[in-house]
Formats: sequence, structure tokens, C-alpha cells
Amino acid sequence: MSDETVAKVRRWYRQRIWFARRDACLKTALYRCATAGCVNRATDCDHIRPHRGDWSLFIESSNHQALCHSCRG
Repeated sequence: MSDETVAKVRRWYRQRIWFARRDACLKTALYRCATAGCVNRATDCDHIRPHRGDWSLFIESSNHQALCHSCRG
């Protein structure tokens, strides 16, 4: 991604819609990490398919998974 795109995407992570989607992802998963065999509490909302600056993939709930910090890597 270009520097301009990276800057744009960083701003996305500070928007209310992202915080709402992140919270919904974690609550739906009951704060359980989606990694098989992991028993750690999920703290992060991860994109299953990298959005690479695509807004629709960024906010698409079906593209989110709850992961613990160590599994998110």
C-alpha cells in the first residue's frame, strides 16, 4: 500500500464505526479466541481476508474474527 493509503487506513481504526464493529465482533464471539485449541480471552478483532484499503471489506462483519493478542500475532 502507498503511504497515503496507509495513512487513510490508520484513520479508519479511529472511527466510531470501527469501535462498534470491533465490540460487536468480540461480544458475538463471547470473547473467545477463534483459533482452534486456544483458551485465551479474545481481545482483538482481526480481518479474516486482508482489506488492503477496501472500505467494504474493512467494515464487513463477516470478515471479522475475534482473536487473543498472541494469536493475532
